[in-house]
Amino acid sequence: MRLALISLAWLALTACQANALRPAAAYVPTDEPEVATAAPAPPTYIPFGMLFPPPERICDYPVVQFFGRHLLDEQGDFDPAVLDIAQGCGTQVILRLTGRTSNVLNDSGVGLSLARYEDAINDFAGLIDPYVANGTILAHFTIDEPHDCQNDWGGQCPTPAEVDEAGRLSRKYWPTLLTMINTSPSYAGRYHWQYTDIVNFQYSFHKGSLEAFINGSLAVLEEGQAHQIAWSIQATRGGCDEFNECPMTPSQIEEVGRAMCATGRGAWLYFTGYREEFMTPEVEQAIQQVRVACGE
Repeated sequence: MRLALISLAWLALTACQANALRPAAAYVPTDEPEVATAAPAPPTYIPFGMLFPPPERICDYPVVQFFGRHLLDEQGDFDPAVLDIAQGCGTQVILRLTGRTSNVLNDSGVGLSLARYEDAINDFAGLIDPYVANGTILAHFTIDEPHDCQNDWGGQCPTPAEVDEAGRLSRKYWPTLLTMINTSPSYAGRYHWQYTDIVNFQYSFHKGSLEAFINGSLAVLEEGQAHQIAWSIQATRGGCDEFNECPMTPSQIEEVGRAMCATGRGAWLYFTGYREEFMTPEVEQAIQQVRVACGE
C-alpha cells in the first residue's frame, strides 16, 4: 500500500529542548518572498496512517507520524533510522518537528512564540532535506490544537494568522513540503489559510454528534477556507462522553472510520495513537475494515 500524495515533515527539538524551554528572541517577520506549495490533488483513496508505531510496524501503514525527537539519538544527534525504514518500503512520514506545544510557548508560558517555533525547526534544516526531496516526508505538522486555549496555550490561543505564519516559516526551509495543522472546524472556518495546505480534524466521542462533526469539517473545505482536509481518530482516549475516560471500542473505531472515508474527501485518515496493549486482534480487525472502506 503506497501513498500517492506529495511530501511531508514532523517534530523536534534536541533532547535538552524537550525538557526545558530556552529563552527566545522576539519574533520579527521578514519581507522574504512568498513561496506557495501546491495543494494536494484529491486522492483516489484515503490512506490510513498511524501515530508513533514501533519501528517494526512502520511498513504496515502507508502513512506514519513522528515527532522530531524520534529523529534524534540518545545524545541528541540526528538519527534518521525511522525515515530510512519508511523510505525502504515506501511508507510516507508526517513530522511534527517542534514536539509538544509546551516547546513553542512564550517565556511566560502563555501564547505561541514564533521565534521559538522557528528556532526548533531550524535544528532540522539541511538534515531532513533529502527525505523531503525523495517524497519520504509527506508533510510538516506545524501547530496542534490552536483552538484549545486553556489546555495548550496558557489561556491565550494563537490567532489563525499566527498559526498560518508557522506554515510560511516552514516553507522558508522546505518550499515544496506540505504543511498541516490539527484543529477544530470552528477555528479553521475563521480564516482563509494561505500557507497551511491541509487542516486535520480529529474526532472523539466527547465532541458530540459524529455527523455534525463531519459536516462542519467538510464545510471548511467547501467554503474555500482550506485547500485540503484530513481526518484522525482519537481511539485510545476518545470513546466516552468525557475525554480520556475510556478508549474507543472496535465497533466505534469502525463507525468513525467508515463515516470519514465515506465522504471521499481527505488527504489521509490516521489513528492516534499506537499502544501495544490497545492493539488487540479485535482493534486490528476494525482498522482493517476501515482501510478497506477507505479504498486501500
